Amino acid sequence: MTFLSKIKYGLFVWGLIVMMFGVSGCGIRNTPSSVNPPKVIILDGLPGGGKTTSSKFVRDFLGERGIKNILYGEDHGAHPIRDWERDGGHILSMTPSAYKAFFLKRWKDFVAQAQHQSKVMIFESCLLQEHALSLALKGEPAEGIAAFIAEIVDILSPLHPAIFYLNQDNVSKQIKAVYKTRDQKWRDKVLETGELYKRSRSVSFGAPSTNSLESFIDLMEDAKRSHDLVMGASESIYMIDNTDRDWTHVEQALQDLLGSFFAEEKSIR
Repeated sequence: MTFLSKIKYGLFVWGLIVMMFGVSGCGIRNTPSSVNPPKVIILDGLPGGGKTTSSKFVRDFLGERGIKNILYGEDHGAHPIRDWERDGGHILSMTPSAYKAFFLKRWKDFVAQAQHQSKVMIFESCLLQEHALSLALKGEPAEGIAAFIAEIVDILSPLHPAIFYLNQDNVSKQIKAVYKTRDQKWRDKVLETGELYKRSRSVSFGAPSTNSLESFIDLMEDAKRSHDLVMGASESIYMIDNTDRDWTHVEQALQDLLGSFFAEEKSIR
């Protein structure tokens, strides 16, 4: 079955599950099935979904159990996947196909090096949100973005990846709530990104004009559609629902997953 077929089938099945049973609280979709503990853990989701808090929780959970790890936050100076200071302008000007080729190579190079690492590598974002936003701004449809992310997940397979997606059901409500609490620098970046997306949609699709914040929300909703497609097709992504922003339950869900992965492990060799 091709990536796209898996994605479409996965979304259909996931849609049936949600329709029949619903998703509430901090339920987890997917349960650990591999006997191999992950050498790479990625915390992903929408802005304000809890990636920073949860990635630090994972770091501390592993550290307290003597499991060596390193956390790459969104602004980490020596990030193995993204280096905006070095690549930022170059990436922004890339076509979708050039962008995909560039990052597929970077992920492959990362895996080749990471297989010899003795530490668990924890990433805050850098997969679903990062690539979905970048490609959506370039006009890539959700199916194409999802297929690209699924290919990266396959590339990561030698590292037995665990991708914890902190889900938010209402994108508009989430972004507006976060917008009120973040600093001016973050809000300016959101409006700038929204303006870029508004212009790209006007040129490509003749989309009606909206204000920059609403346009950013449209962008995040497009990104979320690609996230949902990937989650329906990958066994390496564990969806933790955080719509209610109940951090106690999110931490419990993370603890349960990590406990299953590392039940017998004290170190990664």
